[in-house]
Amino acid sequence: MNLDTSKMVALNICKHELRSLMKQKLATVSSDSITEQSECIFKSISKINQYQNAQRICVYLSMATGEVQTDAIIRDAFNRGKQVFVPYIPNVSMRKAPTTLSPRMEMVELLSLVDYESLERDKWGIPCIDPKSLDQRESILRNPRKVLDLIIVPGVAFQIDPITKFVRRLGRGKGYYDSFLQEYKANLLSNHRVSSHPSIPLYGLTLKEQYLLHDSGIEVPIEKHDYNLDGILIGDGRFYQAPNPPNQHNTEVGRD
Repeated sequence: MNLDTSKMVALNICKHELRSLMKQKLATVSSDSITEQSECIFKSISKINQYQNAQRICVYLSMATGEVQTDAIIRDAFNRGKQVFVPYIPNVSMRKAPTTLSPRMEMVELLSLVDYESLERDKWGIPCIDPKSLDQRESILRNPRKVLDLIIVPGVAFQIDPITKFVRRLGRGKGYYDSFLQEYKANLLSNHRVSSHPSIPLYGLTLKEQYLLHDSGIEVPIEKHDYNLDGILIGDGRFYQAPNPPNQHNTEVGRD
């Protein structure tokens, strides 16, 4: 086993251990606390320019438990006349059973508030896009009309890097967001929509319990393919903005 392979194995072990730790930690957070923190984050995001000025936003559809709820953000976005895009995983609609499919995720348009309210929920309580409706929806990867102004992502744990000041994010391990962002960035470049270093505005939503201080003794591990975030909104009302947009990839191993 060479050095690079050994480092990758060690990083994956660290990620797995941190996910297990966070799962235990989040199991102790009450639904009332999640509701309260989600409301606090909604009040914060509604005041920041990055959200107010965005016309086309991507936002995750939240699980019933264990993460910041996005219902209020989606409703507010429609009330403000924004276009809203949400995750769709082809061939895994209504996810009733495990899958071995490659981690490919699309972002597709929600047509209206009524459309959003009509979505069926899977076993985790996540609203799901009906694959039969895809032809009616703009897809960010298949047929984008314009670039995105804001992407709001979930995560298991978040941490501000003490050196770079960018935001580290630990996902659930499926690679959905990393793969989507890589393909979206490649599409922007191939279609000549942006410069050689496209800015992809990424912001995370985190419960207080998911936000790790750098002196906590726990570090969010990152790899070359992991995307840094421009900022995070925390369940106690705080908003953190990275001093300089990271243009996403882990700066410790260089930007592409």
